[in-house]
Amino acid sequence: MATKAQHVNPELRRQLAAAQASSPVEATFTLRTPTGMPYRDEESTSATAERIVHAAAAATESTEYRLKVFARIQSFLLVWPPALIRAVMEHEEVATATANRQAEDLLIRPVPAKNATGPKRAMKKAAPKKTTAKRATKKSR
Repeated sequence: MATKAQHVNPELRRQLAAAQASSPVEATFTLRTPTGMPYRDEESTSATAERIVHAAAAATESTEYRLKVFARIQSFLLVWPPALIRAVMEHEEVATATANRQAEDLLIRPVPAKNATGPKRAMKKAAPKKTTAKRATKKSR
């Protein structure tokens, strides 16, 4: 299946292959930035995401889906039929497609520290602080 999205998460591909026609799939999409612009503004992101999803829904005759737009980061979440997800992936304005639910735990777990095996360093004694002689002052009344 060739897609126009520049990057499609392997987990999303697996979920789409395993999904039945009526079972929901959750995918997060990132939109391409228009040529000549540093980023897509919030209104443009919302309008483009809705336009892409509505066009894909009409093409696949999907009536049920959930759409959540993350306008500030040029992304949106789409939940429902695999055919709709595949149709959105084909759109030229979609840059990436990622499975919203990952099969593996993506957290980086801490690794226990190992004891050092080298020679122990001698503790350096702090050098004595230089003190300045206090001037004796007499208060006159």
